[in-house]
Amino acid sequence: MYFAVSTAKLVVMDVATLGLYSLYWFYANWRLVRARENTNIMPPLRALFAYLFCYTLFSRIKRSADEVEANYVLNPMGAALAWISVRLTSLLPDPFWLFSLASVLLLAYVQNVVNEINTKTVPSHDPNTTFSKLNLLAIVIGGSITALVVWEVLSPTPA
Repeated sequence: MYFAVSTAKLVVMDVATLGLYSLYWFYANWRLVRARENTNIMPPLRALFAYLFCYTLFSRIKRSADEVEANYVLNPMGAALAWISVRLTSLLPDPFWLFSLASVLLLAYVQNVVNEINTKTVPSHDPNTTFSKLNLLAIVIGGSITALVVWEVLSPTPA
């Protein structure tokens, strides 16, 4: 029904790519929504403008969770406002923009809801828990860049 990925993989990939994996997460979910609902939405644009469309996606996920009687409670407006707020901390000066990396924790909660929906609707689905070679490459390259950026931001400046 929705993009299957383990929450651990989602968090690792998102932090390693400085939040770029979130864009892919939104794209992958919108692509599946488009296919399932046979609509003419444009997943790349909805991912690119995730700030504008996250509430709509979270609302669809909530509706699906209610239909399958998921054990998770999801407040789409609260989740959208929280995700947007945390993402906007990226506009803050060093080192405070680093808080924006925590936005993935909000997506991880939503992903837990998605994973339960997927399990209840398609029990045999692939939960996407392993890292592909491309994932590992992104982790090595992106993780190295992330580590260097964090090091630079947090290291004291020489006098």
